[in-house]
Amino acid sequence: MLGHPVGHSKSPLLHRAAYGYLGFDCSYDRIDLPEEDAADFAASLREAGHGQPRWAGLSVTMPLKAALIPAMDHLTSPAAELQVLNTVTFDYTDGGVVLTGHNTDVAGIVNALGHAGARPAPRVVILGAGGTACAAVAAAARLGAASVSVCARRFPPGPDGMPGVADAGLRTGTGVRMLPGRTRPTPAPPPTS
Repeated sequence: MLGHPVGHSKSPLLHRAAYGYLGFDCSYDRIDLPEEDAADFAASLREAGHGQPRWAGLSVTMPLKAALIPAMDHLTSPAAELQVLNTVTFDYTDGGVVLTGHNTDVAGIVNALGHAGARPAPRVVILGAGGTACAAVAAAARLGAASVSVCARRFPPGPDGMPGVADAGLRTGTGVRMLPGRTRPTPAPPPTS
């Protein structure tokens, strides 16, 4: 699991439990990787298989979901459309390692909402504006939402210089309204006696 910071993440615990249950022998660890080191780390992945342990794949979280896009040899359709990935797979060939970036968040959100019985809604509200929010915009579009409101403290830029969630809206044909939020709630006034 790549991201920064990742020390708090419960993903390794959850994945190890699932892999143990399935009898799949692998390791799943956290790698704290600042965004400025993403390109060098991706270049080091190409050495995998040359005397180093072979990688099966990587799960990717903030702030690397967009930062690793340029390092990929191939992108699946959702990752290419959104310019955000959450998974990297490895194909080992005689010529080296081929890295493929995937975005499984879109299908995951659509399937989870469908499983929960959610019906298409004309309007959707998303909290946060990172890589998963971009996937949520695309999922909302697949579920028939006409517009999406995104509430966040900040809006990170996408590949076109626009906020990433706005790019996701343009790419999926979904209207996105960005609502800046406060960093802290306003405290209630003290009671008067």
